Amino acid sequence: MGVVGALPRMKRFGEVFLVALRLGLTSFGGPIAHVGYFRQEYVTRQQWLDERAFASLVALCHFLPGPTSSQLGFAIGLMRAGITGGIAAFVGFTLPSAALMVSLGFGVNAFGDLLDMGLINGLKAVAAAVLVVALWGMTKQLAPDFTRASVACASFFAALILPAPFGILAILMVAAIFGVLFLRSEHDDSDDEIPAHILPRFAPFAALGAFVVLVVGGVLAATLTDLPWLDFVAVFLRSGALVFGGGHVVLVMLSDIVAPTNLISVEQYLGQIESLFFVNLPSNWITGEQFLAGYGAVQAIPGPLFTFAGYLGAVADGPMPNWLGAFL
Repeated sequence: MGVVGALPRMKRFGEVFLVALRLGLTSFGGPIAHVGYFRQEYVTRQQWLDERAFASLVALCHFLPGPTSSQLGFAIGLMRAGITGGIAAFVGFTLPSAALMVSLGFGVNAFGDLLDMGLINGLKAVAAAVLVVALWGMTKQLAPDFTRASVACASFFAALILPAPFGILAILMVAAIFGVLFLRSEHDDSDDEIPAHILPRFAPFAALGAFVVLVVGGVLAATLTDLPWLDFVAVFLRSGALVFGGGHVVLVMLSDIVAPTNLISVEQYLGQIESLFFVNLPSNWITGEQFLAGYGAVQAIPGPLFTFAGYLGAVADGPMPNWLGAFL
């Protein structure tokens, strides 16, 4: 079930940080492959939570906007050791990739494309194998009968047909409704998965308030003022907060925002988002070559893809020093 054991708080904080750091150093392949690494580590090896709780968190993190695997790691750390455990999991998983990408950002102008594409393709092949193993293990636990296997297969084919990212969101919503109507179990132990004492009652409302203030307030401030650095910050706030589908979708969105490279057309999608806040996004902060170098690099290193933002801040010809841009 959710949290096990009764370790002292600091010992448990250190435990969560070290496990997350190991994942941050070894988890190649992006958010989908990270699910396989997380399941192997947190469910099979550490036994911090069971398959049911893990699957619930995976579904929730896919349903929310932003970086999927980082949210999943934060949630598991939260269950294990409270809010400090969530922070430890996030920092441990993110730090190696962030350090590498920011360092690359400061060096890419001098050295050009630092990675060989054969290396990237090899790492993608390894990630695919990890993903297949994870999917097979989760299938046996989460879709053991005809009804649930049918839902899984239908969702798979729908994901191939419907456009991302909102197609994935629609699939999740339909599957959730189907589950409520037809897949209720006689013994629902979902209340035991996340202990009630893990957060104070006001914490969810405070977090939601912070989300609104950062995203809406940040974009409005950029619109109503003439401060270029606020425009810079607003771009990344919006990309992280309003994109569904994990790191790969965020990368494509950022490509059209900061360095149009014709990787893929998302003009209609960007137009929908821009219309929400009535703000024009700055563009051409970095060159297409710089963007593609970082795009290849972030897929060839372990850890979360969203640390690509640190690289962009480090190379951007923007309104602030590069070290500050990377930090923001």
